[in-house]
Amino acid sequence: MNRSELNTLNWDSLVILDPYLDTVLREIQELEIKKGVSIRQAWKRYREIMVHRVGFCAPDDYPAILKTSKAYDIVYEKLYNALGYKYNYPFQKMIRDETSYVECNAM
Repeated sequence: MNRSELNTLNWDSLVILDPYLDTVLREIQELEIKKGVSIRQAWKRYREIMVHRVGFCAPDDYPAILKTSKAYDIVYEKLYNALGYKYNYPFQKMIRDETSYVECNAM
């Protein structure tokens, strides 16, 4: 993997490598908001899925580009912003919540 690959990395190129990411996005977009469920509570489920598909915790047999922090950041922003939109927080800035850290072997 070279710098050029990282510089051109985007949501669409990640979905080509792992189509399930788009399935998760569609699930968020179709999500029915339940009364009393905060955005952080809803995000916890999707973050656990995401963290095991991209970034440091991605499976060993995944393409190297999916295991980069750039891939993680792109997916994090796309999914979190989609969820924020459902909660009437469009274009909400990403929030890194270190208290909801997910261990790689948690799933």
